[in-house]
Amino acid sequence: DLLAHLYIEPGAQGRGIGEALLERAKRRRRSLDLRVFAANTRARAFYARHGFSEVGADDGSGNEEGLPDLLLRWRR
Repeated sequence: DLLAHLYIEPGAQGRGIGEALLERAKRRRRSLDLRVFAANTRARAFYARHGFSEVGADDGSGNEEGLPDLLLRWRR
């Protein structure tokens, strides 16, 4: 399953909201895939803490911003 668009308002970050949403999604699925900008080190660290690993990368030609993406995956 693909997890798309998990964004937390900057002023609300660091309060456990993203963690709660992600854990809820993980309880409902056996696996989750998502894309994150390669340059977004804060998001990459967040997903790594929650058991996601890098399984692919692309040059960003498939997203609106044209920025390189990483494909991350979590499995139960």
